[in-house]
Amino acid sequence: MGCYTTFTPINIETRKGEPKIVEALFDAEKLWKELCKKVKINNVKGIAFILNDREHKSWPDAYAFRQKCYEYCQENGIYYFCSSTLAFQISVGISRTKVAVEEGEEILVIYVEGVALHGQSLIREKSYFRAVNSHLANDPNFTKKFKDVYLKGCKPKKIILMRFGNGKFIEQVIKFFKDDDAVVVDIDAEAMNDSLVQKMLGLMNGKISSFDVPAQLQTVFVVKLDKEVLMAVGYENALPFEKSVIIDCSAGKAVSVPFWASKYKKGLYSESTELLQKIKLATFASKKVKITLKIDANAFYDFKVEQFNGNDIDEEFMKLNFNDVIPEKSEYSQKIVRIIFGENHFSIVWIPQTGCEQKILDPTGKILFL
Repeated sequence: MGCYTTFTPINIETRKGEPKIVEALFDAEKLWKELCKKVKINNVKGIAFILNDREHKSWPDAYAFRQKCYEYCQENGIYYFCSSTLAFQISVGISRTKVAVEEGEEILVIYVEGVALHGQSLIREKSYFRAVNSHLANDPNFTKKFKDVYLKGCKPKKIILMRFGNGKFIEQVIKFFKDDDAVVVDIDAEAMNDSLVQKMLGLMNGKISSFDVPAQLQTVFVVKLDKEVLMAVGYENALPFEKSVIIDCSAGKAVSVPFWASKYKKGLYSESTELLQKIKLATFASKKVKITLKIDANAFYDFKVEQFNGNDIDEEFMKLNFNDVIPEKSEYSQKIVRIIFGENHFSIVWIPQTGCEQKILDPTGKILFL
């Protein structure tokens, strides 16, 4: 988005596309009309919206814009994907290099924009890379002190430097990180298109690359009981996200959801805090309430406060047959199950003849933890 809007229709087979640039469009209806003029909408299988919420007047405006774009896609049978500029650029760097690190190790991906050094540190999970921190420096002096501040404690096993063409500044960056096992990858329009098509097809077909970077939030949601923080979720949490807590219902208190978002105006970034929702607990008759925050892969949220009467066992759990989830081997013929209850959850272990506790897995192979 920025000062202009670019439409780039990309051919799935050739991965080639011709950008079409128009003035910046912050109205979803106008954007969609302009899009329909530039491309044959019936031939479009998916649309990737690469945009930054901070470029809108406010975060609610940005959220409404994304929601409307999503609705247009749904109405026309088009797959919707949305990402910030930073998250998309970083994912391109990883997909092009396919950097190999062990689970739990960190990497740092850096790209240059003008004389600004944008970066993101990520940690290797089992099947994807999860964002840990963002790194930004304007007109750096390339000293050891600068490096320590820029890394923010990150100790990357690999550093990926993305080079968009040649320039004096990027060469300074490459030289500065030459002793850090840095990988330099050249990125052009074709590489961007190819990475985007790969990601979109993977999402549409349910075949996600192990080098994928899941969708990230561009804001921070916080759920509070008066001044007490109950949960928080930000860009370091891979989407989709879901968390619930059960609390005592105090008539004089309220549950609120403020959020923090950054704004960009006249070359400067600033932070803003706004109240998204507030619910008074006096409206509930139960002794306890269940608070749930869900954020889907498109960064659309769902917040609920419901009365809780102490019977919250998942229906799917009730259907489980322990004989199906415990391996059928002779050494496991004696099946002793132990259920461990916590304040807000319980987990299950089983004890075979060996006497060693084992975690029970559900039919999908995940640890059964409720």
